[in-house]
Amino acid sequence: MLSNLPPHALLIVLVFILVSLTRFAIRCVSARIHLWHVPGPRSSSILWGEEWLLYHTSPGSLYVGWHKQFGKVVKFTGAFGVSDVPLNMSAEV
Repeated sequence: MLSNLPPHALLIVLVFILVSLTRFAIRCVSARIHLWHVPGPRSSSILWGEEWLLYHTSPGSLYVGWHKQFGKVVKFTGAFGVSDVPLNMSAEV
């Protein structure tokens, strides 16, 4: 199957993959740099972040506790430790 492709086609695909991975890495690092100062809880799991606790506790209970402890804007780690998610709770708790 690959023998039917022109030689430069594989190079184009590899360059596309490399550029995509580089852009993804830059975006992840950039998000972490811009959100480093936002307070939030330490990640309870390397694999799940805070999502496992959020799923298995009563709805909203962790959010209320975090907002009482850290203020109106809270950052917590998502699954696989990749995404930092800022939350804004404008209502009084």
